[in-house]
Amino acid sequence: MSTVLQKPLLIAAIGMDNKTREVLRMSFQGPGKNCCFLVEENTSEAIIFNMDSPNAMELWTTYRNEYPNKPTIVMALKKPDIENINFVGKPVRIEQLIAEINTIKKDIEALKEEAEGMDIILETTTPDNVNTVTRSDKIEEPSVSAVSFQKLPELDHEFCGSNPDIDLSNTDKHKNIFYHTYDFLQARLQWAAESAKKEGVALQISIKVGNDWKVIIFLPKSGRVINSLSDFQLRVVCTAPKYCTTVKIRLYTSMDSNNLEERANHHGSTENFDSFMWKIALWTARGRLPSGTSLTTPVKLKHWPNLTRVQNIPNIMRIATLLGDQPRPLPLVAKVLNIPQRHVFSFYTAMHSIKLAEPVNSCQVDSSNIPVTKNKQRSLFGRILKRLTGKN
Repeated sequence: MSTVLQKPLLIAAIGMDNKTREVLRMSFQGPGKNCCFLVEENTSEAIIFNMDSPNAMELWTTYRNEYPNKPTIVMALKKPDIENINFVGKPVRIEQLIAEINTIKKDIEALKEEAEGMDIILETTTPDNVNTVTRSDKIEEPSVSAVSFQKLPELDHEFCGSNPDIDLSNTDKHKNIFYHTYDFLQARLQWAAESAKKEGVALQISIKVGNDWKVIIFLPKSGRVINSLSDFQLRVVCTAPKYCTTVKIRLYTSMDSNNLEERANHHGSTENFDSFMWKIALWTARGRLPSGTSLTTPVKLKHWPNLTRVQNIPNIMRIATLLGDQPRPLPLVAKVLNIPQRHVFSFYTAMHSIKLAEPVNSCQVDSSNIPVTKNKQRSLFGRILKRLTGKN
């Protein structure tokens, strides 16, 4: 079997009750040999849609408006007159369903291969004879930086989701761009990281993956994380609701904690707290915002992030530059840069998870902080902003 077919697909079910979902889950684990995992709609790579549910057409219209290009398997007694679907007739045979799932896996992989040649580079260099504006809340400015994004469509989907932009004036649509961190593993990991720092000793989160227990250990003295999960396993448990995840917690003694810290110094696979939690936030949010985030309040960066040490996402440098210049509401950032809302929301969620971004009161936003042009001398941020927004 090819590696493409061996990799589980993240799939969601629409128009099905909990009993049917459980039957699907057991079928995927048993006869399907873990061919896919059931996750939430917002975090899925594909959808199984029950066209015989009572309000099927209403659900279908809503779903297709939000996800017009997401691969979809439609199950029904009679094949509907709908284009661009994979159809499985009822009564459903698990072999046929798995065959359609494998077809979708191949299609997704083919799209990724088409994108392999893409290499978009955004560079900013310090111009000669540039004077920077002195500011009381000055942010560390990147004199020279280069961020390279390979396979942007793959990065976009995996770390920013696939949610389309919404009409923010329609409050009914707002539910699609928010999520509760406490519904997912992210909240537990955030608590574990903060508790380890507070107690000054290592804290371990054990997570059951299949029949095995995997561990994540936070080491507060070195600020490192030991993680025995693969990226794919971690992504799956991040996107699954917390009631689907079995977790155990262990707080180490000072002696054991010191031993772990010593061993971690010689362990090549550790990573720092911030880069780990940044990735957790991206996988969990998938282009959404933590519940309670204001869409009208400007947000600011506490200081310039070290973008070379965290997971890249599309438009990361442009977003950081615009917010680094002056606090702005998140929807405005997306509009000014003419980029998808999910890119901005992903950036803010990741920054907020490591406490590098926060909202500010509108009265605290001082228009005098905007870099101004005097003769030919302009601030670095001013020059970059004009380039980003297309103004000369």
